[in-house]
Amino acid sequence: MCCWWRPEFAVQQYILTIQEAAEYFHIGEKKLRKLVEERADADRVLRNGESQRSDGRYAYKYIDTDGKQQFVYSWKLEKTDRLPKGKRDDLSLREKEKQIQKDMEDMISTTGGDITVYTLVEKYTSQRKGMRHSTKAGYKTVLNILAKEDFGRKQIKDVRLSDAKEWLIRLQENGKGYSSIQTIRGVVRPAFQMAVDDDLIRRNPFEFHLSTVVVNDSVTREAITRKQERQYLEFVKNDKHFSRCLKKPSSTNFEFTTFFTTFQRQHKPGYAEKPDEPGKFLKASKRPKIKKNHDKLTYARS
Repeated sequence: MCCWWRPEFAVQQYILTIQEAAEYFHIGEKKLRKLVEERADADRVLRNGESQRSDGRYAYKYIDTDGKQQFVYSWKLEKTDRLPKGKRDDLSLREKEKQIQKDMEDMISTTGGDITVYTLVEKYTSQRKGMRHSTKAGYKTVLNILAKEDFGRKQIKDVRLSDAKEWLIRLQENGKGYSSIQTIRGVVRPAFQMAVDDDLIRRNPFEFHLSTVVVNDSVTREAITRKQERQYLEFVKNDKHFSRCLKKPSSTNFEFTTFFTTFQRQHKPGYAEKPDEPGKFLKASKRPKIKKNHDKLTYARS
């Protein structure tokens, strides 16, 4: 014999056989026997909105902030319940109910966090207008990476701080350099911040210092070696055309020295910016073409 109790029969208790209960609840006898064995010690009083499915899972029905009916499920009603064998561990139904109630009180969307990381980043990048071609290419690269990663298919509400760190560490283990990871995080972090601002999630899981998680293996590059610098200045000194510039302090001689010491950028072909007057340029004479390799610098007249 099997004793069954339901909330609507709070006053009276009915004793049914397995066969009678299976017929009454429209559940197969084998499934019902298994349910009885797994829940033999259970003495549960279900609250409003709670129910138990035929497979043993608990369900909670509620109306979200948009007025739509939603369901959440769990194999455990209370946190201390024993998890059925072979089932994936998760929050208990009552814990999920508390989260939902708190989110609704704080006006946090209870369903907005269901979108994936890939969808979130795609939405963020689509709203960025007036970008350079290189920036668009960088966004596309990040989306391609997320499309291949399991992390990209994860729902944003399930992403924790530890998940974000673990993903970046795994990227480095798979061969991504520090600067590449920094670029990827530079796209994903503001995307999650957008979700926080839209009340889809409570906090940004990417708000941490990258250097505390990923090893900085980047190497500083030299635009020109000391040897090449000496070769260049020696060429300027001995060249018929450029040697005149060095002999005249009022001319463009500063151009050859400041390029090495202050990293001045030449904005226009044939023009050089004055270091003491930013925004003003001096027109230089016709220069020879420069052929360069890693071992030697050579110059040829055009």
